[in-house]
Amino acid sequence: MTLTLTPHQDDSTSQTNLETASSSTSSIASSHGSKAANVSTSMAPVVHINQRTNSTVFPPSDASEPNPPAPRVATLGHKISTPALVFGCVGGVLLLLAIVVMFRRREGRSVIPQVVVSIDGDYSALNWRDLDLIRLHTPPLPLGLHVATGASGAIFLGTFLDESVVVKMLPPTTKHNLAEIQAFVDEIQFMARLKSPFIVTLEGVAWTHPTDLQAVMEYMNMGDLRSHLAKTTPKTFTWAAKITCARSIAEGLFYLHSQNLIHRDLKSRNILLDSVKGTKLADFGLSKEVVYGDTMTAVVGTFRWMAPEMLLFQGYSNAVDIFSFGVVLSELDTHALPYSDVVGNVDGRVLSDEAMARRVIHEGLRPSFRPECPDWFKTLALQCMAPNPDDRPSAPKIMYLLDMHTQ
Repeated sequence: MTLTLTPHQDDSTSQTNLETASSSTSSIASSHGSKAANVSTSMAPVVHINQRTNSTVFPPSDASEPNPPAPRVATLGHKISTPALVFGCVGGVLLLLAIVVMFRRREGRSVIPQVVVSIDGDYSALNWRDLDLIRLHTPPLPLGLHVATGASGAIFLGTFLDESVVVKMLPPTTKHNLAEIQAFVDEIQFMARLKSPFIVTLEGVAWTHPTDLQAVMEYMNMGDLRSHLAKTTPKTFTWAAKITCARSIAEGLFYLHSQNLIHRDLKSRNILLDSVKGTKLADFGLSKEVVYGDTMTAVVGTFRWMAPEMLLFQGYSNAVDIFSFGVVLSELDTHALPYSDVVGNVDGRVLSDEAMARRVIHEGLRPSFRPECPDWFKTLALQCMAPNPDDRPSAPKIMYLLDMHTQ
């Protein structure tokens, strides 16, 4: 139907319409008494739909009427059928529903929201660094078997995406302050930058609150080297396997040192084994990046694997890792903890860590080796534990010497 403003015409149809409108107006006025009798027919315009032309006709205004109101009519340029209008409305609704569904699906697949550091007053100063970039799409993982607890955290077994993983977190039974949580964040950030087949892989992190922060790492099915040495003997853990293990450790150190990084806590507990993936370095809670010109003097690590210069609070370099590597070589030979056979001169008791450290510094004490140990292996270990850091071989040289005895 088309709405148009039709001017007054003299044809019979228009005249008939006007007469009908006038008659209708007079009837209405007479029915309302004398107050409505003087209502003019020109003030009651009547809209008539012309069935023949499908147009709407408005009667003309009386010329004598002052300021006649302008007719307010909307004109539609095209005819709109009822089915088209219905289909248009339905289509619009369906389109709106599709947009809503797409938005919600996209929202469900989106990356977990950015870290909110102002969780509460205690942790508002926590620096999360870039952990949100490696955050897993999961709440903290359920904890399985408790494997160990060290200086920088507790280790548990877990499952992620149907794969066995290792979960490291701050001990859940202890309340932790901001400094402890920040140190754990820094350790995870350090691990995230390491990409080597000789370094344990960080799969990602998960948390809902700073105190339940988890580092999710690859699972090594043979555990740590210290436990493996305790379960085996020099006969069952062959020299060929030991040399391969030692070379992988040297490869890991070579990678760290090439990145200007120092492990600072290399020991058998922080070396992991796998029946397929081999040997990898782990636990970087005490690791440090070396900035050119810096002199490090902090005493960190474990006494029995610690270099003399670190025990003396002197400046040190990545050569402290080489000294620790030499101590690990003694473990590969004896299967025993370093210095476990050394006793005091007076009471015959096993030396404490402090007494052992004093003898390492002042008497040149070094771990023992079995008589059956190959001479070249013992020589390499003692070179790594040289008192002067400059006399210790580099990681690439160690790899070269080990390769010479595997051919």
